[in-house]
Amino acid sequence: MFPGFPGGGGASGIPSLPGFAGFPTLPGSTVSALTGRTCGFGMVAQTRVPLDCMTPEYGEIPWAHLLVINRKVLSGGRSGFVGDSPEPTVVDHRQSGLEGPMRDQGSVGSCTAVSFAAAVDHSVARTVGRAVAVSALHVWSRYHTPIMEKAATSSRAKGLTAEASWPYDTRQACSWMTPCSSDSCGGQLACGGVPDARRVAQADAQAIALVGDVTRLDINDMDGFRAVISKGQDIWFAMAVDNSFMNVRGAPAIVPDGDFRAAGSGHAMVLAGFKTQSNGTYFLIHNSWGTSWGESGYAWIHETTLRKNLRSAYVIDARAAGAPAPNPSPTPTSCTSGVADSVTGKCAPACSDGSPQANGTCPSASGCPSGQVNMFGFCVPGSPQRPQQTDPATGVRTTCGFAGCTYFLSSGQYGCTQPMCTYSCPAPKYNLTHGPDGLSCSE
Repeated sequence: MFPGFPGGGGASGIPSLPGFAGFPTLPGSTVSALTGRTCGFGMVAQTRVPLDCMTPEYGEIPWAHLLVINRKVLSGGRSGFVGDSPEPTVVDHRQSGLEGPMRDQGSVGSCTAVSFAAAVDHSVARTVGRAVAVSALHVWSRYHTPIMEKAATSSRAKGLTAEASWPYDTRQACSWMTPCSSDSCGGQLACGGVPDARRVAQADAQAIALVGDVTRLDINDMDGFRAVISKGQDIWFAMAVDNSFMNVRGAPAIVPDGDFRAAGSGHAMVLAGFKTQSNGTYFLIHNSWGTSWGESGYAWIHETTLRKNLRSAYVIDARAAGAPAPNPSPTPTSCTSGVADSVTGKCAPACSDGSPQANGTCPSASGCPSGQVNMFGFCVPGSPQRPQQTDPATGVRTTCGFAGCTYFLSSGQYGCTQPMCTYSCPAPKYNLTHGPDGLSCSE
């Protein structure tokens, strides 16, 4: 079984959630023009937690990868499936034992770093099959200002050390806070210093994980959110919050219905599951305010409330330090015969079902649950089996077999310099993406 993918059906311990009550439309947020400053505070237990300013730039990562072909086009318009696997009604990444620890950012506006670390934790854990915790303080040491783009950019293509090697410390995190003002860290701790370069270099040298691509998700596509989570990945996201969000407690912990944008405050977190029932889908939030918030740090939010308050959402690709890069070159391959191997990028004959080879082999569905395929020693959701189709928006042609998809690009498209080029993506990361640094594959 693929780590983190429950394979459909129900799950023990997941409560039946109450009906969605709906909410009135409120005016849009009035946001501060000051980038990187706090915009209000809220109490979580006895801690005064600062909230970030939900400026237009807060959740924007200009270089993030985008899908080449819309998910619905690739799937042939089918709903209720993840590739060729029936979409489960419940996914809870805690149940796989691979969700990272519940962290507490304390009175520092470091949620972008803490949530980024949580997304990296799960991205690595699902490939190595065990829980992983990277150092949120290591992430924060590289930029220490509350903006998502800076969190992603500063750790892009870099290593992160283990949480145990550089544990989170509120005073140290606050001491680097930029900009530093009287309201930084609730006015309780000193700020305005810089990280010790030798300590950062030591952490760099002890990396346990490497951060790869960042892929932007369409915040209006809840089907896409469910597909990513179903394939075992957490989602790093930002949304508007206010005091009603701060006060979530109980079991089950449920974020109240509401439009929180008028407060002008934002917060970065991860989504680690979902539950679909008759009144819609609830998504599972993994927060960074310790175990006093929600139910041991987790809470459910209805998809309507999530969509209303969402600012941005991303998939963070990461792998264990020393592990080979999972994708081929960022440029497509020109093959006189065959197609690009989904791992090596070298030209090779396609498999009998149309799948690209993966590291020189044709993966098998033998021994896997229905709708899944054995890739690299474990079962993952198979690709949507589409013998051949052409995307009307881009003209890119695709062929998908059970173990992956091959994309056929014309000269001038996405770095192709020959009359025709190919690029292949293995299941479950069978979606081709593009960014300023070229092509890649994502969930």
